[in-house]
Amino acid sequence: MLESKKIQELLVSETGLRRDTIARCYEGCLNIHQAPRSNGHAFQGVLLMKLRVSFAALICLYGAEVGAREFDLSLSNDTAMILFATPINYSGSGHTDVNAGLMYTESNDVMIMGGIEMMGEAGSHAPGLHFGVGVKGYGVALDSGADVGSVAIGGKGWYVPPKLSRMGLVGQIYFGPDITTFGDADRFWEVSGRIEYEVIPEAAIYVGYREIETRLKTGMDVALDKGWHIGLRMSF
Repeated sequence: MLESKKIQELLVSETGLRRDTIARCYEGCLNIHQAPRSNGHAFQGVLLMKLRVSFAALICLYGAEVGAREFDLSLSNDTAMILFATPINYSGSGHTDVNAGLMYTESNDVMIMGGIEMMGEAGSHAPGLHFGVGVKGYGVALDSGADVGSVAIGGKGWYVPPKLSRMGLVGQIYFGPDITTFGDADRFWEVSGRIEYEVIPEAAIYVGYREIETRLKTGMDVALDKGWHIGLRMSF
């Protein structure tokens, strides 16, 4: 069992696939490998086994590319945010996701967002560490009547300790300067960090801190969200 976990962690590090996807693929290939074979056809049995494992691996990679979608819900006393992400491209070193989301605040502010992120492993000398870069678009309707739009660029990082594979640390920062912020604002930024725990391969719970703010043309900073939240992330 220990060796199995080491192999799966290595696959996660080398391929950039999610841990639950690797686990399902590994289990499927292991079942194929353990399938009974006739002693009188040892060579044919080994050859057939290898072909089956290779075919199963290809199916897993294809499934990881078109599947592995994520739904994320986070809640605080003042805000509710939902996010949906799905991969559009996969390579051996990482993957590209598109995402969209909606946030509603107790002050009746509404924010919609959407973007694209490219993510992959940091390198063989930093197992469990991944980084990503991306572009996000934000549209905000404040209860005060002000409207804000912004195109922001930023980055994301997450770390899964090799010896604590169910734990994860995630952080991101996005910033939209004056040149790409329009409407009633001059700039826009989002900063967040969280620690999560994988309850089952397809779901994780987390607690985090997030700041989403904009600076209006009047010089006033408006915080759409600033504080702690809890959340649930599901993959399917």
